[in-house]
Amino acid sequence: MTYGINLAPHANARYEQAARPLAQAELTLILNALNLDANTFFENRNGAEFLCFFADKLTHRQCERLGLHSMLHFAAEMREDGSVFPLFGRNESYLFGDLPSILKYKGKTNESFTHLLVNLALFESAWMHEASPLMLLDPMCGRGTTLFDAVNRGYDAVGIDIDQADISEASNFFARYLKYHHIKHTAREDSLTMGGGKNVRRKRFEFARSSQDYKDKKTISLSLIKGDAADAASAFKDATFHLICADLPYGVHHGPKAGAKISGFEALLKNALPVFYRKMKRGGAISLSFNSYTLKKDALHAMLAEAGFVALKGGVYDGLEHWVEQAVMRDAVVAVKK
Repeated sequence: MTYGINLAPHANARYEQAARPLAQAELTLILNALNLDANTFFENRNGAEFLCFFADKLTHRQCERLGLHSMLHFAAEMREDGSVFPLFGRNESYLFGDLPSILKYKGKTNESFTHLLVNLALFESAWMHEASPLMLLDPMCGRGTTLFDAVNRGYDAVGIDIDQADISEASNFFARYLKYHHIKHTAREDSLTMGGGKNVRRKRFEFARSSQDYKDKKTISLSLIKGDAADAASAFKDATFHLICADLPYGVHHGPKAGAKISGFEALLKNALPVFYRKMKRGGAISLSFNSYTLKKDALHAMLAEAGFVALKGGVYDGLEHWVEQAVMRDAVVAVKK
C-alpha cells in the first residue's frame, strides 16, 4: 500500500525552500524507528505534491507516531485509481497548536524546525513509545520555543538560560497564555541546589488540559531557570531527563578568535556535555542544532563522544544542513546514551 504525506505550507519562504529534503530525512527517521520500509519518494497527484512511502496497513500507533512529523499537513492513502483518501492530520496538541508560534522575537528559530529537532531526539531514543510524560531539557532555551513544543506533546519541560530577560519573557508569556485560555494551573518559585551548595531560582508551572485532569493530579510541568547551563543542570538528580534538545546560538562571535584552537562557546560545551550525560536516562537522546559556519560538526561529534554519548552519523544525518541566512548554515547532530 502507498501512503503519502502532504506537506504544510510555511510562512517562512527560506525555510520552505529547505523543507522538502528535511521533510524526507525526517520521514525516513520515523519510518526506521517504526521498522517500516524507509524508501521515500515524491509524487504529484492533480497538482498536489505528496511525500510517499510503501507499507502494509498502518496501525493506530504508527499513525499516531507519523502524526508527529514536523511538516505534516495530512496523510493519505494513495490509491491505484489516482485518487487520494485522507487518513489523519497532525496530532492533537496537549494545550493549543499556536503555543510555540505566538511569541515573536529577533533570532527565534521557527517552530517547524524546533519540532523537527525534538523529533530527532525522540525517534532515536528508547522512549519513543513511552505513554507517560517524558522529561525534556533545553539547556539554552532562550524564550522557550522548544519548551512550548514539548508541552504540546504532553511532556514535562525544563528550560535553562543565562539571559534573565529571556527567562522573564518566557515566564510572563506562559503565565498570560494559561490565564487567557482558563487553564487550571499553579505557578510558584523555589530554589534548587547546585554543586558546591549554591542555589538557583526556578519558576515552575504545573497545569493540566482540563479541570478534571488537574483535580485528578494528571498534570505536567514547565520550569524556567536563569543560570549557566552546566551549573543549573547539575541541580537535578542523575538520570532525570529522557531528551535534551537545544538550538545552539548562531552568532559569529561564538566562533574561535584568531589563533585560538577552540572558541569560548566550544569550551562551554565541553564543560556542559558531561553534566548533560549524567543527567540523562540511559536510552535517552540529545539533539543539537548549530551554525556550521561557527561550529564544525566533527568537533561537536568529538565533544559528544568525549562526554560519553554515541554520536549518530551518516544516512539521515548527512541531509540536515540547510541555509538560513547569509551568516547562518544550520545543521544538527544527534547522540544517544547507551
